[in-house]
Amino acid sequence: MKRAQAKAATALLFFLAATLAGCQSVSTYYQGHIVAPEDVLPLQDSSTDREWSTFDMTITYSTRQTGEYFNINGQATLSDHYTMNYSYLERLEIYLVLLDQDSTVIETRRLANSQTYRLEYPVSFSVQLPLAASVSAFSFAYDGTVRESGKLKDGTVPFWHLPREK
Repeated sequence: MKRAQAKAATALLFFLAATLAGCQSVSTYYQGHIVAPEDVLPLQDSSTDREWSTFDMTITYSTRQTGEYFNINGQATLSDHYTMNYSYLERLEIYLVLLDQDSTVIETRRLANSQTYRLEYPVSFSVQLPLAASVSAFSFAYDGTVRESGKLKDGTVPFWHLPREK
C-alpha cells in the first residue's frame, strides 16, 4: 500500500512540476519587446476620456496617478469591420503594457478577459496598480477571436495587436 501511495505522490509531483514549468505570469508577457512610437501613451492624468484606436478596436479610457499608484478605467469597442461582419466575440484579452523611456516593455497587466458574447457590447475595465519608478509610458495590447453566428470553430477569425520583438 505504501509503495502505491509513494508512486501516486511521485506521479502527482511530476505532473505539477511539468504544469507549473509551462506557466508564465502575465506580468512577464512581452517583456523586452518594443512598442511602436504611434502606440506609446504618456503617463498623465486625464480628466476627460482619451482614445486609442487600431483597425480592430477603439479603447476609450481615463487615467489618474496618485503617488506611486496608477489608475486606469475605460472600455473597448470593436470596429465596424467586426460588428458588421461577425456575430460573436469568442475571446478577447486586453493588456496594459508598461514601458520604459525607450518604449521597451517592462511589465504587462491584464485589463480584461472576455469570452463569448455579442459584439455590440463594449468590454469594460478598471485597474489600480503600483508603478515602478522606471515606468515612463504605457500602451495597450490585445488578442482575440470573433466568429460568425451559429458556427463554433469554423468561421472564427483571430485578431491581435501586440508589442514586437526587438
